[in-house]
Amino acid sequence: MAEKAVEDVSTMNFEDDLPLLVAENGERNEPDEDSEAKDGTELTMSPNDIYTEDSLVAIGNEERITISLTRAVVSCAIEGDLAMLQKLLHPSAVDRSDLKHGITPLVAAVRGGRTEIVRHLIRQVKADVNVKCTQGVTALMECMRSRQWFSVETARVLIDEGKADLDATDKKDGRTALMILTSMWRPMAKQGTCRVETQKAKLLADANADVLARSHAGLWALDVAREKNARPIERILCARIETMMLHCLRRDVEPLAMLHESILQAIILR
Repeated sequence: MAEKAVEDVSTMNFEDDLPLLVAENGERNEPDEDSEAKDGTELTMSPNDIYTEDSLVAIGNEERITISLTRAVVSCAIEGDLAMLQKLLHPSAVDRSDLKHGITPLVAAVRGGRTEIVRHLIRQVKADVNVKCTQGVTALMECMRSRQWFSVETARVLIDEGKADLDATDKKDGRTALMILTSMWRPMAKQGTCRVETQKAKLLADANADVLARSHAGLWALDVAREKNARPIERILCARIETMMLHCLRRDVEPLAMLHESILQAIILR
């Protein structure tokens, strides 16, 4: 198979990435040629900054190329083109979210089901598994949304090799990966899909994910499991809570009072 040619970045079209900047008088604002702001201060941006119209005015050509390359890298990650990704990806941009999709290369690889690229980004490029993309989710949270079998192995890689933060929460709803997974349950879904979600729930529970974490709405993962009638996940969560209760009894009875009434009821009825 013929190898893809690497596109000359000097000829790349940036219009898909950069918004048209129009001043109040209707004239287009072109970015400065250098990388300094108009007041002479140095422009500093972290890899995960969201580029607003105001900040884009001060971005020079080098930064524009970096933005476009990030878009190309994200596309390679989604499509599974490891060879091209290796050519285009610079380590300093591995945790940057692109403007078009709002996701990092690692989240893109997870979304595309490219476990081999996930491994490459973690092992070789040292991607930060816990970085939140501009959509507000980590790679592990994105993995919990998938109903495909490969997502179980991807989750295992993120947890075992990437040391993913199991209890990180998304920006919008304050949900952990376990809550997101549970919310994806569909009672009428195919049995195979349910097994995928059950496998990932067990993986998270065995890795000591916090089953008592609350979302912004004040819900536990068990609340969501009962609402969705996700009995297999509910059993996994109850088993984990029982283990926690035994540890509490060995140390102090008082923490048991913190358990939600629905959790205790679920354990009793189990």
